[in-house]
Amino acid sequence: MEDRGAEVTVRTPTMTFTIQVVGPMKRSTFHEAAPDATSEVISDILHWSWSTRLQIRRFGESLRGDFGWNARPQLRLRRLSSQMSYDEHILYVAAAHLDRALSRAPRVVRDEVQLSKEWRRAITLLRHIYEHWDTARAELRRKDRPPRRSLKKLRDEFPKADPWTFTFDPATGEVVLADVVPLRPLRAELRGLEARMLRLQRRRARARRAELRSGRDESPDVDGKSEEGQMRSVGPADTSLDPTAADPSVIQERATRLKRDTPEQTLQAIYLHLKSELTIATAWNDPIRRRINSSDMLLQKRAWGCSAHAQVACHLARACGIPAILVKALDLDWIETKNRGDGKASGHVYVEVLIDGKPCLWDAQGGTLHRDYDPSGTITPGGQKRIYDKGSPEAIVLSHHGVVWEQETRRLYPAPTGRA
Repeated sequence: MEDRGAEVTVRTPTMTFTIQVVGPMKRSTFHEAAPDATSEVISDILHWSWSTRLQIRRFGESLRGDFGWNARPQLRLRRLSSQMSYDEHILYVAAAHLDRALSRAPRVVRDEVQLSKEWRRAITLLRHIYEHWDTARAELRRKDRPPRRSLKKLRDEFPKADPWTFTFDPATGEVVLADVVPLRPLRAELRGLEARMLRLQRRRARARRAELRSGRDESPDVDGKSEEGQMRSVGPADTSLDPTAADPSVIQERATRLKRDTPEQTLQAIYLHLKSELTIATAWNDPIRRRINSSDMLLQKRAWGCSAHAQVACHLARACGIPAILVKALDLDWIETKNRGDGKASGHVYVEVLIDGKPCLWDAQGGTLHRDYDPSGTITPGGQKRIYDKGSPEAIVLSHHGVVWEQETRRLYPAPTGRA
């Protein structure tokens, strides 16, 4: 600092540094830890909608570049025409993937979709035709027999459809693919779809933050203890259907049929219903072993393991007005002698329910309600399992989620030295 009469000059030290990337860089777009099914579907819809709009723009640019034939060499013209044809093909591919993502969506997402079913169907058929361009092209050229497979379906459902053509109106700029799909209205519908998906994402994020602020989602450390050293217990507020339920109408419809005069009778009705309606898979590599919402499991009549079963039972209990959370437990025998360090633990997921103001432990898969349960303890009734985590279905990692649960188990219960 220098003092020059009334003027004061402050010199601030500066530092200059250079960041240089050395060597190849690898980036993956695949995430091993899968989000819940609904979040993944919303992300897929956004991705393929953005991709379709991007491809619409690229096709328009290729189309404009293909004009001015007399001013360019023949090879240049052929390459421009090839680029335009390729962009048209990839447009169908992206749009068909969007249709596939929309078809996988649970009802809570489908209710937000306002996209022409006619265009979706036409694009899917055209994509099949373009994907098998060699055989489809040969069929179109044959005049001695009618077309088959996707070509036949396209002709039957869209008599005016004309594959490998498009109509361009220079006055309006409108392009219609195969005389069936107008691109300008499609692009407008895609923008609306994206806006609704983003709003749905924000609503789900707000609901998630509200649950965290309400104190119903303490982050577990070893043995499921929060920073204060205590696992939480079920409370009167634990009756909401969180996003892992997905379609509340499916859950509520079942709950209406299962609710009885007393909580105990209702839990027994849920147990018997799931016993007859839900097939339980147990193979570690079964495709059903993934983050999946409860309404889909009920509709598919299939779930993976006790954790998925408990998730469905928890949502049904909540829909019947019985506060409920999930309780994760591991076999003491596995912890003490059988842990090989692969994260594939042996245990069980229970449901902690609130009956007459008292937390009880419900084995929803076995149909047993333990009233002699201490919610502050870490050993299950019978003394065979250790409780290590509790929470709402959305808030905790469950064994049917796949590899992310195995990673958590390895972190919380590493194998003793020499046993892995």
